[in-house]
Amino acid sequence: MSNLNDPRTTKKCPGCGAPITKTATRCYSCASRLRMSKANISGEKNPNWKGGKTLAHCVDCGKRISKYHKRCKSCARKGERGPNWKGGVSKPNCIDCGKPILLGNERCFDCWHKFNQGENHVGWTGGKPKCADCGKELSNYTGTRCSECYLKYATKENHSHWKGGWPKCIDCGKELGRRDATRCADCSQKYAVGENHPNWQGGIGKLPYPYEFNKKLKELIRERDNYTCQICDIKEKVFYRKLDVHHIDYDKDNLDPRNLISLCQNCHSRTNFKREYWQKYFAELKGT
Repeated sequence: MSNLNDPRTTKKCPGCGAPITKTATRCYSCASRLRMSKANISGEKNPNWKGGKTLAHCVDCGKRISKYHKRCKSCARKGERGPNWKGGVSKPNCIDCGKPILLGNERCFDCWHKFNQGENHVGWTGGKPKCADCGKELSNYTGTRCSECYLKYATKENHSHWKGGWPKCIDCGKELGRRDATRCADCSQKYAVGENHPNWQGGIGKLPYPYEFNKKLKELIRERDNYTCQICDIKEKVFYRKLDVHHIDYDKDNLDPRNLISLCQNCHSRTNFKREYWQKYFAELKGT
């Protein structure tokens, strides 16, 4: 609000009587109220009314439009006035079904899809190839034979990955079942023993037992003792494994049948302790 003592305030607001400057017509409060009231007034009551909007009619269809235009939007884009006008050429029809189509085409999409197959296709190269043996049409373009003829032809020497077939045994000439083998199973068992075995270490495999202490000798001792442990009398068929053959004098080089006796695994482990006792026990057992 202006001050009355200010030399610039020479008149009063016509609305509320408050002092205002020379150049002002109303005070700020009255000017805001007047501005808000004018904003809510529409039509002829608005101080900015200029007679309303003048309407006209489209010269082609008679539709009501603005006075600044001659035609409505739809009529303004018809014929020569349209952006895609190409000299008044009418749309062609499909040569097969007669359906209207776009310019530059001969057929509609459905007829083109039916026609553009086989020999009529732009990329036709003669169709699928045929089998070189029986003449049957193949299912792919990269093959040369059908599956039946391929199975007959691509075997042994005719196969693309043929490497000479399975190798043969160097001793008996029998065909082997592995490509990295040199002998069959029978010849390998005959050849790969003793010094010919790849893991041969000078004949120390059975140490500290001699070679004569073999399966045949052990089986003779078990049969002599009726396949029964000589301490606990358990049968071999009841036990979960074969009976052990024990050296009575603990000398592994003594292979005298009178020095060998059949024991189960449990009793054999007991004889490793108190050896003098067990030597006397077996001596009395043998003496009886």
